[in-house]
Amino acid sequence: MKILHIFHDLLETGGTPFQVRNLVQAQADLGNDVLAVSYKGDSEKIPSNVKSVHLGKGLRSILQFRKVLQSFKPHIIHLSGIWIPVHHVWLREVFRFGAPCIISTNGNLSPHGFGVRFGGKPTNFYHIWRKALWHKYFDAPMLRAVACVHTPSKYEAEILTELGVTNRFVAPVGINSSWVKARPCDGRKLHDPVTFLHLGRLDIFHKGLDLVCDAVEILMRSRNQKPFRVILAGPSVNGSMEKLKKRVSGIGNKVFDFRGFVSGEEKNSLWTEVDYFLNVYRYAGIALAPCEALGNGIPLIASMEGNLGDWTERMNMGIVVPLSCEHLADEMATVLKYSEDIYQRLSGNAVNFCMTYSWGKVAQDLVDEYKKIIDDYSRESRP
Repeated sequence: MKILHIFHDLLETGGTPFQVRNLVQAQADLGNDVLAVSYKGDSEKIPSNVKSVHLGKGLRSILQFRKVLQSFKPHIIHLSGIWIPVHHVWLREVFRFGAPCIISTNGNLSPHGFGVRFGGKPTNFYHIWRKALWHKYFDAPMLRAVACVHTPSKYEAEILTELGVTNRFVAPVGINSSWVKARPCDGRKLHDPVTFLHLGRLDIFHKGLDLVCDAVEILMRSRNQKPFRVILAGPSVNGSMEKLKKRVSGIGNKVFDFRGFVSGEEKNSLWTEVDYFLNVYRYAGIALAPCEALGNGIPLIASMEGNLGDWTERMNMGIVVPLSCEHLADEMATVLKYSEDIYQRLSGNAVNFCMTYSWGKVAQDLVDEYKKIIDDYSRESRP
């Protein structure tokens, strides 16, 4: 099968580009003829078994993309990501070419993401209405117009249904085989004190770190609470580390442990220190850290709005919490009472999820869906 992948940020750093490249490579590993088209970044990041085209800017981009379609003649086109203006320009060329197209939303449909900008980008007063208008008049019609929409979770699939998108396909983020550590025969052991971890940008709103701070404060006020600690590791965003340190200064320094950015052996060592990963995101792309945590057998405390909340519930590999500090405090208190047997069951389910949903499995599931889309498209195109 000839598959054309399009993603504006395919060659950039970050979780979503990295995960999309894994999908592209996995589909090529299955024997498909895969061509990746991108707009900016380092072309050396493209896997060696994948063809790639790096488009220019402006009108040049449209003409180059038109030639790519005409020369490669893909059976299906997979476009990753919404909120990206140039994707709409390229999609016009896709419709003109006449091949079926599938779009991946990559966890970006949560309404919590409408009022803020991703990462360290400043949020101005006009971004809320600008995003709402863009979503209503550009992204929503685009999602309804393509042959199928791929979403990583049931949560987003329900949002798509509300938007009038009837043809959608749910497949989770794949897990890198290198992240799945051999599970000891007796499983992971709970630490004393039990340790919770957030790893990633210290983006307070996006990652729900305000809820974490408030939940810990509630727990610390309760009586007969087992001891625990919380590690917050990752780079600061717009002074967020100092804001968080100030927020928790009255809670107790022994509870919170700020690590800053970690990588390499320091990160590998971190996985051995912790028991649960705090995945209480208000909205999510396809983040790396919670996937890597699962590969290490670390259960999640996850929100449905994060792209792994649905799978945490399905696979019983942690606890799903509503986005409120009270609920989070209740669930943290619950897991603090778990026995070793219960914890090891959650940990084992996390590893089983990772072994089931490798990138090869996810890539094959999507290829099987492509075949159905192509067959339907061919029948509709017949006179």
